[in-house]
Amino acid sequence: MKLFDIALVTNSVPREATAPIVVSWQGDCPDCNGKNSFFLSQSHQIITVSCVDCGIAESELFKALGTTEEELEVLPDELEVKSQRQLIADLSRKEAKSRSVRMEAVQEVNQIEWVSAKELLAEQTPEIAFRVEGLWPVGGNVLLSAQAKAGKSTMAMNLTKSLIEGSPFLGTFKTEKPHGKIAIADLELSRTNLQSWLSTIGVDTEDVLVIPMRGKASGFATALLDKQARGELAARFREENVEVLIIDPLSVLLNGAGIDENSNTDVGGMLRNGISALREEAGISDVLVIHHAGHGAKSRSRGASVIMDWPDALWTLTVDSNTTEDEADLTEGAVETASRYFKATGRDVEVPETVLGFNAATKQLSITAIGMNRQKAAFFKKITSQENAILSALYDAENHRIEGQNTLRDLAGLSGKSAKKPLDNLINSGMVEIEGGVAVRGRLTVFQLTDTGLRCREGYERDPGEIGADEYVAVRPLTTTVKVMDQ
Repeated sequence: MKLFDIALVTNSVPREATAPIVVSWQGDCPDCNGKNSFFLSQSHQIITVSCVDCGIAESELFKALGTTEEELEVLPDELEVKSQRQLIADLSRKEAKSRSVRMEAVQEVNQIEWVSAKELLAEQTPEIAFRVEGLWPVGGNVLLSAQAKAGKSTMAMNLTKSLIEGSPFLGTFKTEKPHGKIAIADLELSRTNLQSWLSTIGVDTEDVLVIPMRGKASGFATALLDKQARGELAARFREENVEVLIIDPLSVLLNGAGIDENSNTDVGGMLRNGISALREEAGISDVLVIHHAGHGAKSRSRGASVIMDWPDALWTLTVDSNTTEDEADLTEGAVETASRYFKATGRDVEVPETVLGFNAATKQLSITAIGMNRQKAAFFKKITSQENAILSALYDAENHRIEGQNTLRDLAGLSGKSAKKPLDNLINSGMVEIEGGVAVRGRLTVFQLTDTGLRCREGYERDPGEIGADEYVAVRPLTTTVKVMDQ
């Protein structure tokens, strides 16, 4: 048995030794079980034990430990001294770290505000201010979830241009021009692509601070997660007077930190303890983070569910499945205006799926009609005279339903052969449905307009822009005022 073995058996802790003792420990007596009454020490390669409570002879204490003085394995004094000092240093660091965490926790608790519901309701609530009307509350985090090839960088540049100019975003949503700068931390595009984007869209101002980070994501990610480095980074943002921060894209940032994007714990740490902490320390008002949508789930961001929980508003950018052009290779006429769709949801944010127009020459995105989703866009763009005749017949029928395919065909003024394909198209597009879901042999099939088919047919003779605008007004009046921030 060695000195350290005795220390373990008696739950002893190391003590700073004083000459002539080389090492000293204090623990529980193996004979009387007295707490902290047992003392163990080594000096000149001699181990001694004693108990201040029971005061029995040393030989009896060794016996209680299951050994004798002669059976002890005594290590050199020098080795015990070095081991003791290192052990005390390690324990000190561990204890200091524990105390530091506890102190921070106590400070956080002391900063918690306690207010009664009555007091809270008595406070004057300021009008909700928006960086982008109906889309981005001032002081909020926004996540732009973009499907591959949908044009996420193009949208980010369009947003930047609108904010700098104070012009409507997507030609529709009022913007509040920031008093400070807009910083774009781009982790994906090359300097050449960044120059091309900024030049084409027309962002040429010192009020936009570009941070090209392609190939340097690990350094940026490390700075966000390290408290001291983040403090230095925050100081630089304050020095540059950055008010709005755009990070593009999140996946590269996570990879740079060695974070599995499916881990809620690690991803949440980057979002809350990294990006949000930087925002608070740097005094940044608004943050937009761009992320890729998952494969096979156009409207959902890829990775951990915490990604969807973090933002105050979630913007979604999707593209028709038959669109294959890479946004970096877009040329005039290459992409149809109805190929991209935008929607937004969140706190005080609700914009239904809406088709985007795209000008390839200027890389400008715009909204023609809010609420003109892919079904409606496809309807107005591709509807044939035969399909319109079927919809008209159902629209005019009682309860917008007709029993029997032959009756439907006759009321639409079509022959059997000419009615089959347009009817199938309307069913597949969700404009018309079969009552009960499937046709049953021996029974007349009942066809009826769906809610979508009814709304589209009602608006067919109107300007398509009026449809969708009505629906948008129902969820958010277009007359919303934007409060100018006080500085």
